[in-house]
Amino acid sequence: MAILNTFHFHKPVSLKEAVELHENYGPQASYIAGGTDVIVGLKKNKLEPGHLISLLNIPGLNHISSDGKELHIGALTTHRQLEMNEEIGQKFSVLHDAVKQIGSVQIRNVATLGGNLCSALPSADSASPLLVLNAKIKTAGVKNRILAINDFFVGPGQSALEPSEIVTEIIIPYPHQRSGAAYVKLGRRGAMEIPLIGAAVYFEVDELGFCTKARVALTTAAPTPIRVPNAEAALEGKKLNQDVFRSCAERALLDASPRTSWRTTAEHRRAVIPVLVERACAISLARIEQSS
Repeated sequence: MAILNTFHFHKPVSLKEAVELHENYGPQASYIAGGTDVIVGLKKNKLEPGHLISLLNIPGLNHISSDGKELHIGALTTHRQLEMNEEIGQKFSVLHDAVKQIGSVQIRNVATLGGNLCSALPSADSASPLLVLNAKIKTAGVKNRILAINDFFVGPGQSALEPSEIVTEIIIPYPHQRSGAAYVKLGRRGAMEIPLIGAAVYFEVDELGFCTKARVALTTAAPTPIRVPNAEAALEGKKLNQDVFRSCAERALLDASPRTSWRTTAEHRRAVIPVLVERACAISLARIEQSS
């Protein structure tokens, strides 16, 4: 039976206060938002912080807003808020696909987008959709930064964040008018499952149906969530059809390096990757055709 360690719980009311607390307590401090990852870590004795610093009382971290060119999502925005947001469902379908499949409704009511990203797990469902959407990550800390999401994930469970740095906002440019996107994942069961493999696709097409830009990303296919340039190259400049999608799917394997875990084998993951990529491509094209 796991025994919870004792710790001090802090409730700062500003980013400045939160960062100062973390700077003061150093390696003994951990931030906590929705807590869906942190609480599990505490129960399993994988985390032993002396100080937990809650971000929930800091204003300005829970919002979905637009400046007309980019969508701004506060890091403490929950998956359920994203799932229920009409604009995200209509214009950012690949992100909507992901958040509506994360855990149960109860989990989505508390789990945050920023927390999912900061876990930096290869299996983070929101990561590959945000990779294909070319998102940026805004942070606060000793210095404030804006990071391209391509530079955010540096290793399993490791991000580019400095120790006291806090993700404050995710910024996503609006997709092109003639674009389609989708996220498809496979779990061992139909719901509430960490993905064995996930695939996100985004592409833009011209009036003749030729792909002018493509981005493809995979979940649980490498030590970090990854873009797959070989698959993207198979789409760009091509008239999109099932044969092109099949080529894209096969070439996705060139960039993948899945591992065997207790959930499934590397061989199984490699067999599934092309299936999911091809399926995500087909859904993305169907969405363009429906919107037209």
